[in-house]
Amino acid sequence: MSSKKIKKKKTLAKNLLEIQIEVLEKIINLVTTSLGVVAALAWNSAIQEIFKTYFPQKQNTLFAMVAYAFVISLIVITLTVYLGRSVQRLKDNLKKITEEEDARTS
Repeated sequence: MSSKKIKKKKTLAKNLLEIQIEVLEKIINLVTTSLGVVAALAWNSAIQEIFKTYFPQKQNTLFAMVAYAFVISLIVITLTVYLGRSVQRLKDNLKKITEEEDARTS
């Protein structure tokens, strides 16, 4: 077999592997997103039941709906800020460790 054919086969195999990886990543993202939606719906139902238990209304009122939306928004904002800061701290620690390792090897 000529070196051109071997090179062509290696390039084809590499391209096929890249496509397989990309498809697998997309499937993982889709499954993760789908499970996130299911979890969000479950939490939505649970929180609605908590509101019905602790703030009973004879009928669904505008006030109850707005209060529910406000509380959920506060929870989401708080969690988002907390998780964002946690990730940033981890990134900063990783960067510090990497810089220390680089300094030792230099």
